[in-house]
Amino acid sequence: MTMAEEIDKVYVVAERRPLNMKIARIKRGLTQREVADAVGVTQATYSRMENGVTRPDYNVLVKISKVLDVSVNRLTLKAKL
Repeated sequence: MTMAEEIDKVYVVAERRPLNMKIARIKRGLTQREVADAVGVTQATYSRMENGVTRPDYNVLVKISKVLDVSVNRLTLKAKL
């Protein structure tokens, strides 16, 4: 599956803001574990944030935005990345 197909699949699954985290991660070619390690959380915690089960606090959100090289606004708005 190409990256574009994977991203399209993500959009079809749900229209929730946390998906921007997943899309940005996929575009950067990173795994959940790589992002989690870089921001100092467990992979399970990052997965819950990415899937909208929990929300990251602002400091973690800033770290995620730096790792994924997107603004905090891009991660939290409904706009497509």
